[in-house]
Formats: sequence, C-alpha cells, structure tokens
Amino acid sequence: MQPIMNLGSHHGTLKKLKMAPPGLRNRSSDRCVCYTFVDFNLFFGEEWMEELRSFLASIVEGSDDAIIGLTPEGRIVSWNSGAQIIYGYRKEQMVGHLFSELLLPERYDEMTGIHKRIQRGERVKHFQTMHLRQDGQVISVSLSVSPVMDAFGRIIGASAISRDITRNIHTAEALREAEEMYKLLFSAGTDAIILFDADQQSIVHFNEAALKLYGYSKKEFSLLKWKDLNLAPRLGEKEIRLSLKEVPLAWHKRKDGTTFEAEMSANVFYWKGRRMLVGIVRDITERKRLQEIEHSLALANEIQQHLLPRETPQIEGYDIFAKSFYCQMVGGDYFDFLDQQLHPNGTLGFVVGDVSGHGVAAGLVMAMIRGVLRTEVEHYHSVLDVLFQKLNHCLLRDTEDTVFMTLFFGVLDTNARSLQWDSAGHGPVFWYQARQRRISELLATGIPLGIKKKADYPIASPIILEPGDILLIGTDGLWEAKNSKEEMYGTARLTQVMATLAEKSSRDICHTIVNKVRNFCLGELQDDMTLMVIKVLE
Repeated sequence: MQPIMNLGSHHGTLKKLKMAPPGLRNRSSDRCVCYTFVDFNLFFGEEWMEELRSFLASIVEGSDDAIIGLTPEGRIVSWNSGAQIIYGYRKEQMVGHLFSELLLPERYDEMTGIHKRIQRGERVKHFQTMHLRQDGQVISVSLSVSPVMDAFGRIIGASAISRDITRNIHTAEALREAEEMYKLLFSAGTDAIILFDADQQSIVHFNEAALKLYGYSKKEFSLLKWKDLNLAPRLGEKEIRLSLKEVPLAWHKRKDGTTFEAEMSANVFYWKGRRMLVGIVRDITERKRLQEIEHSLALANEIQQHLLPRETPQIEGYDIFAKSFYCQMVGGDYFDFLDQQLHPNGTLGFVVGDVSGHGVAAGLVMAMIRGVLRTEVEHYHSVLDVLFQKLNHCLLRDTEDTVFMTLFFGVLDTNARSLQWDSAGHGPVFWYQARQRRISELLATGIPLGIKKKADYPIASPIILEPGDILLIGTDGLWEAKNSKEEMYGTARLTQVMATLAEKSSRDICHTIVNKVRNFCLGELQDDMTLMVIKVLE
C-alpha cells in the first residue's frame, strides 16, 4: 500500500514485518494486519503506531461495506459507517448486541454453523443470506466472517464484512426472467422469427417456426442470406430502419421454390458491436384467402338482402311486419310478399321458408327457390298444390339429397279476411284469436320440399280472421334456440309472449319476441330466425 510505504524512516522496518512470526499475521491472508498493537511496539515507535492505527481506521470507516467487530460470543464491539448505511442502526444502538439479531428469525441456525467454523479457525467467504434493516426491510447480503487471533494464535474475536447485494439479486432475477421470457417467446412463437446481421445480410439466429415456414433444415437455414428468402435482392435502408408498427408486404420463397406473400415487422438493435435486425415474418396467404371469402360473403349478404322485401305491404285494415335474422352473413331463411296485382279481388300472397342448414349453401338454395317461385306463381297463383309440386321437383333436381326446405304459402283475401294456405312441413303457424283469447296452430299439409319425388300438398280449408286476430309465421330457429343448459326456448314460451303482446303493433311483436329469444340463448344465434306477423286491425 502506498500510504504505508510513505511512512518515512519506517520503510526498512516494514521489511522486518514481513518476517514477523505467525502470531503477528492474519491467518486469513498473507498480508500483515495489525490486531494487537502492543506487540508491534517492539519493532516500531508509538508515534508510528498511532499513524498506522489512524490509517487502518480510515480504511474501515471509508468502506461502503459493513465491517463489524465481534467478541467470541458474537457480540458487536465495533460498527463502521458502512454498517450504519446498510442496516440503518447507529453505532451506539448496536455495540453490545448480538450479531444474530440482524438475521431473519428463520435463519438463526445459519449463525450457529458460522460460529462453529470460526471457533475452528476457519473463514466463511461470501455466504449469501438475508438480514433485517432497522426499518423492517429484508435485504440480501454477502457475508464474510474471519477469526481474529492474538500473538499466540488464540481466537479473541471475529471480523464480519457484510455487503448489500439486494440490487444485484433483483437485477440477476430480472435478467433471468427476461432470458426465460425471450426463450419462451422465441421458441413458442407461431410466426417465423429471424435474427439478421443488418450489414452482412446473413442469418444469425432463428426459431423452429422459420424452418417450418421456409422448409429448410437447421444447418441449411443457418447458411442462408436474406436474398435467399426474399424475392427482393437486399434489405434496403428503409427496411433496416423499420419500426414494429410498419408492416410491409413482400413475396418470399421456400426451399421448394414456391412463393408466398408475407408481412414482416422488423426492428434494429446493436449486439456485441454489430448492427442486428430482428424480423418477424408471417405468411398471410391464408389471411388473404379469408379476407376474399369475407368480401364474397359480404357481397352475398348484400345480394340476399336485396332478394328480401325492402318494405312490407301497406294494406288498409292490416298491420304487417316481417324480418329475417341470420346467424351467419348469409342464411337459408326466406320470406316474401307476392305482388298484389297477381292476385285479383284484393288478395295478398305471402311466403315464409326455411332451407336446411345455414350459411352460403343454404343461401344459394334460398335464392334459387325464390327465383323459381316468383316465376311459377304467375301461372299457379290459385292452385297452390301444383305450385308446391313444381318447387319440390326443382329442389330434387338441382340439389343434393341432404337438402330440403319447409315452406308456408298463404293467400289472404284482404276484403273477406279469409286465409287459404299450403304448408310443406312448415310450422307450427300460430293464430291468435282475439275474441276467444286463445292461440291455435295452423298445421302443415305435406312433407318438406326436396324429400320425396311424388309428394302431395293438399290445400288447407280456409279460415276467417276477426278484428284483433294475429298470425305469427316463424322458422324453427325461434323455438329451437337453446340456452347454456341445452334447454330449448320452445313454443310454449313463444305463445305466452305472443298473448301478452296482442295489443302491440306487428313490428313491436316481432322485435320483442326475437329479443327474448336472444336473451334466452345469451345473444348467440345458433340458427337463422325469421318472423312474419300479420295483425287484423279493429
């Protein structure tokens, strides 16, 4: 140490100190440390010894570590400023107290083991444990304890050096967690993650998803460059400066030569003095295909909405409303009002149908039946049984065996208030009779269309409607809707609601019933729903 070497005339005697007997040395090291200064007076004067004491004391006090002197029993006899900073206690508060008071209660056994080792003359180096500060905060410390011996080799105490490593522990834990998270994200990612040398354009690291996407083995992929993956020859400065918010599209190529459109988010960072680029590549072929399908479905939905009546007929003495609700963008439910000019003497034709299944296939069948029905009704508007046979033949001819359709066709004489109908397996159709305050069912007259080649559809006998009467023609998506317990809404609930809404408008009746069914199945439609309400006004 330079300060000792500058202690003037005692330079020569320091050489003698190196030859001092073992009792004058700290057994923990080969360096000479003064424990009892009386013995040194044999070699040096008192003035020099006082300077040495001050010098060593300044080292102890200037240390950021806690340096604590202990008796053989473990009581504190010295407490430096570093100890006060680390533990929060002042010197006068700790001198005379047991060192073990700083330990957590559940770690008292550690001190017993340390004490035994010190009694054997052993050192304890960098023992990691946990201590308590004065404010109750738990800190992690690295503890080193050495025995202190007199000139005759007797243990007269111990010196403990304690270093607060709480921040280091937390930093190490955070780093370990970050590394684990990185490994998890890198290995478990479904997108290809590739680490490039931004200047050399070479691949440094990659995940399994990248190998799967491009079709290479690990060895083959590690030898590639950016130009081997992307049809663009090189990552330009623009791509290298990309932020994660920018997602450019480009064509990439696989090992087998096939290409695919991909988007890549990228970010630049520096690692070991190299400019690196991490790219996350995603094949968007499937997404583009789904987008095209969604666009087609949206177009199909728009077309289908145009196939349904935009307005309900406004007929004096009647309140009429109808609406279809699809569980997908396109459905197989159908309703229509036939032009009154096709039916003489003030009659109105109306239709409600339900194609098996739902989605695009059901929507296409629905569109086909609508076109055929509107063409054929011009010839068979008064002979519904023949009309139904034509529709049945068309469905059997142009669709698969699994496709069928229920259909209700009613012809209402608006002047006489009489209703004639034919029903191909469609129902029940509910008739609320206001005068009797009861609900009856109009039953089907034949089997669904598209099941049997030779099927009969006899026309039902007409009924007379009275003021206040209500006809409710729906599809089975209403009463077959299920809740989370797999219970169906059922026709009983439907008729109860219908009876309580007898004084409401047809629009209110329709929307109230549909909302109650939605609430019953928690807003999730499992099938298409159509509801037509025809009310005879007072």
